[in-house]
Amino acid sequence: MRWPGFVAANAAGGLLWASFYTLGTYALGNAASSVGSTITIGGYAVASVATVASFIMMRRSLRRLERRAEEASVSRLRRLGLLSEQGSGGAAVTG
Repeated sequence: MRWPGFVAANAAGGLLWASFYTLGTYALGNAASSVGSTITIGGYAVASVATVASFIMMRRSLRRLERRAEEASVSRLRRLGLLSEQGSGGAAVTG
């Protein structure tokens, strides 16, 4: 192949290669952008569900701890003789 023909073919091939890569990366960037927004929305949903679930678990745990603390304090007061039993649910402090 003669030099001028080679240079023209090489330049055309380089331009074609560069344009394919440019368009390919542009298309990939657009696709990644739409996938990224979908992933972001999914992440927000997962974070919201995790926040609500942890809040519910925390409330249940605190209620359970409050019941145990109340039972322990009533039991201790009865052992010390500072609390008399009256009825099923009421407690009166003696003093």
